[in-house]
Amino acid sequence: MSCAAIAFTCGATISAHEIGTTRVSARFNDGRTYDVEIVTDATALAEKLAATAGRALEADARPDRLHAIIAGSDENFRRRFTLTFDGTPVRPAISYAVSPAVGAGSAPAATMRLTGEIPTGDYEMRVLAIIGAVNYVVDSWSGSDPRPPLDDVIRVLSRVIMGAVGA
Repeated sequence: MSCAAIAFTCGATISAHEIGTTRVSARFNDGRTYDVEIVTDATALAEKLAATAGRALEADARPDRLHAIIAGSDENFRRRFTLTFDGTPVRPAISYAVSPAVGAGSAPAATMRLTGEIPTGDYEMRVLAIIGAVNYVVDSWSGSDPRPPLDDVIRVLSRVIMGAVGA
């Protein structure tokens, strides 16, 4: 949670994961826009996209041919990949690029760059609910005589905060 908040406020880059030959990184700009970059083996991606469309990949694995296959499979890629913010799916602009292999034994790399606006969520309402609950409980507690144990106040506020965060 704090990592996401830092990323949204500072425009930081966060690496989502790295599995095998796939690398995903995301950048959130002022909490308004996002830029997600996915880099993977272009031949393997083209094979998977062709197979899910019921076709076989041709033996021609030149970068320009792989680019044509991958970019031409945009809707197929979108059906298999979902980007969501607070449970709200988005339809990003996607640019596709394929670069040649960098050395013997390496594969051409496919880079998909997904960009768009972060949808408005109910983040502000959740924060307002938490602030209102804290103000009400602390005001009530401080005006009580005798005051209930502080542990009771902490327990109540913890449940309220966790409920708002998990909603």
